[in-house]
Amino acid sequence: MNRRPRGSAWFWTLLCLEMLLLPTVQARPKHERTPSETPDDQTLEQAQKSLQAARAALLAHDSAEAYRRAAEAFRLVPSPEALLTLGRVALAEKRLLDAQDLLRRYLADPNLESAPNSPDQEEAQRIADSVRPSSSKLNILGDRGTLVTVDGRLVGALPLSRPLLISTREHKVELQRGSGRLEEQVRVPAGRLGELRFDVRTRALLSNVLPGVIVFDEYLNYPGWELDEFRAFQEFVARHHATYDYIGFASAHHSVAVTIREIAA
Repeated sequence: MNRRPRGSAWFWTLLCLEMLLLPTVQARPKHERTPSETPDDQTLEQAQKSLQAARAALLAHDSAEAYRRAAEAFRLVPSPEALLTLGRVALAEKRLLDAQDLLRRYLADPNLESAPNSPDQEEAQRIADSVRPSSSKLNILGDRGTLVTVDGRLVGALPLSRPLLISTREHKVELQRGSGRLEEQVRVPAGRLGELRFDVRTRALLSNVLPGVIVFDEYLNYPGWELDEFRAFQEFVARHHATYDYIGFASAHHSVAVTIREIAA
C-alpha cells in the first residue's frame, strides 16, 4: 500500500477537523464599544437604577421582580454586570444550567472590567465550574446588538461571548433587533453544538448541528500511526477541550470511528 509521507496525514487531518468548526465556533470577539454604541449618561443612569432594584429584589427573595429589573437593565445597556445579575436570578430560581450559561458568558464578556480575583468573578467561576446538568450548546450568529430570548427569558445580545448552554429539550429562540423579530424552535442533542444564523431584515434563518461522528481511515495499526491522524485528533481534542468516545474500529485495517460528546472551546 502506498502511504503518504509520514506527517502529511497529520497536517491535512488537523486542517479538516478545524474546518468542521468554522461555521459553528467563533473566537471570542475582541470588541470595544464604538462611540455610536456608547449609551448616553441618562441611559447609563437608568440601567444602573434598574440593576440596583434587581439586586434589592434578590435580597428580598422576589426573583420575578429581580428578573424583570435585570432584563430591563440589560435592554438599556447590555453589560456584564446585568448578565451577572441575570445569572444570580437563575440560581435563586434553582435553574442551575441557565445560571452556568449566563455566568460563563459574564466571565468571557470582553467588556468585563473587574479583577479576575474579585468576589463577583470568583463566585461566577465557582458556579460555572460546578457539575453541569445534561446539556448542549447553541451558537447564534447575526447582527450586532440583536437581543436573544430563550423560552421567554432574555439571555443576551449578539455577539455572544460564548455559545449558549441549553438543555436537550426543544426551546423557542427569539431574536429581536429594533422592530424586527424572528423566532425558531431549536433542539440540539446532548453534548452537541448547534448553530443558528439569521438576518432579521431579510428574515433568512439557517440552523444546523455539528456532526457528531467522525471516521478516520488511517488512525492506528501501521508504522508511525502515532504521528498522523491519531496525533491530529489528539491535538484537536486538547485545543478545543473536547470529550469523545470510540464507537468502532476495523480490526483488520486502520480505521476508527469516534463520536464527539462536547466541544468546550
